[in-house]
Amino acid sequence: DCEAGVATALAQTAWPHAARAGLRLMTHDLPGARADIVEAMRRDPNNPSTMRLRALIRARLGDTAGAVADTQAARALQPQVETRVAEMFGAGLAR
Repeated sequence: DCEAGVATALAQTAWPHAARAGLRLMTHDLPGARADIVEAMRRDPNNPSTMRLRALIRARLGDTAGAVADTQAARALQPQVETRVAEMFGAGLAR
């Protein structure tokens, strides 16, 4: 349950917020996904999966340059980040 994970996450733990952002992206809740990614990035600004999710949000919001920059930064940290995120949330998330 994402809500329980977010409520009980340690201050430096970003993943519950990133996971909820991915789920919100799947349901096209861009404002909710964006808020969760902002919090996840605040907690752990160097997490490649979170960067990739932010790239997907930016792409959906029309920020192509930001999406490309986030994807490149995520790949630099984890070359297979797109595959990893697709494994977690499904390949359809990238659409």
